[in-house]
Amino acid sequence: MAEGTLPGALVGLTVIEASTHILGPMAAAMLGDQGADVIKVEGLEGDPARSLRDYAGYDVSVRNAAGGGESNAIFEVMNRNKRGIAIDLESTEGRGVLRELLTTADGFIEGFGPGVLEAQGLGYKSLASANPGLIYCGLSATGPHDAEPSAPNPDAVAAARSGMMWMAGRPGSPPNWNNLSLGDTMGASMVAYGMVAAITARARGASGQRLDVSQLMSMAWLERWAVETVMVRKLEEWPRFDREETRNPLFSFYQCSDDQWIILGIIDHERDWVPFCRAMGLEWMHEDVLFNSGEARIANARQLVEALDARFAEEPRAHWEKRLGSERALIFDRVQQIAELPEDPAVQSNAYFQDVEHPRHGPTKMLTHPTLLTKTPAAYYREAPQLGEHTEEVLRERLGYADARIAELRSGGVIP
Repeated sequence: MAEGTLPGALVGLTVIEASTHILGPMAAAMLGDQGADVIKVEGLEGDPARSLRDYAGYDVSVRNAAGGGESNAIFEVMNRNKRGIAIDLESTEGRGVLRELLTTADGFIEGFGPGVLEAQGLGYKSLASANPGLIYCGLSATGPHDAEPSAPNPDAVAAARSGMMWMAGRPGSPPNWNNLSLGDTMGASMVAYGMVAAITARARGASGQRLDVSQLMSMAWLERWAVETVMVRKLEEWPRFDREETRNPLFSFYQCSDDQWIILGIIDHERDWVPFCRAMGLEWMHEDVLFNSGEARIANARQLVEALDARFAEEPRAHWEKRLGSERALIFDRVQQIAELPEDPAVQSNAYFQDVEHPRHGPTKMLTHPTLLTKTPAAYYREAPQLGEHTEEVLRERLGYADARIAELRSGGVIP
């Protein structure tokens, strides 16, 4: 932490999280990044994400660098900056411990689905009567008022229902799912945003309140400009991108002679056409009747794409970066692999990664946070907890449980 800075912006706030897989855990981790004391509550069997070896068809297991064995990349990434406790949530006594914990908390994130905790006496109204300042966040697949509400689904299901799968891929191709869990990521961001909004309202005199976030609406919000453009223009479907048939070949990507790719982001191809031709050494093009106006370039876009494909293929990417960079107005960049990010000069100069000495994975780079607060910066400070790692610590600290009470819970199988 830089000299003169304070702890994270949410230090002093306590958030209880009882959810699984990605959506809820990621949201809670984002609050933990900002300094909140996040306590992850798991059943005695643990979050199912702990035991995943494959997720959506790819391997997420990680061989531990120290001590052997395996752990899980998804659980590790989604549960940083938390303390972890394990309670038998199937038992009346275990649910009583959770309820007691929630009377001491500022926020609660639960992913059981609408109505499940209400039936167990842990719904918002019941908890708010004991803790009026509690901000209760319920997660669902489609929303709390759906005819058949459910707990969050795998991300691909939300992508399918929201229309996202008809946005990726080329025109005419089957539905396409991007396996980055964009819906869960957006949903988590909405949870964190909603939590901070509710905390701000409470600080200004409001009481606690219920917050609901669904994957469906979060995904629709991620697609907002497309969704509302379809509504405004009365379209039947969103036009999928085809680099060979694009109306603007200067807003596309091209492969260079070294098999690296470069992307052009030139929106105003009327204004920037002449400097672009000059940078590419294609001065003849801005006089060619096929390409010498915006209308001509749209009408002959396929021929222009073919010409630019051939031209970019003549030289390596570094050559084109230098040439395009000689014209100040032209927008372009390299198309990178994720593994290249740590070496990106902008990533390095802004410290977007933090070097972590992980107890199980050894030296590891972890993302810091996209919100760069100057006085209360977010940070990575704790790896994901082992199952039940902080159970005794939390029960002593927050509930004042003595040795006898902890021993009683342990002997009764309520805690590990």
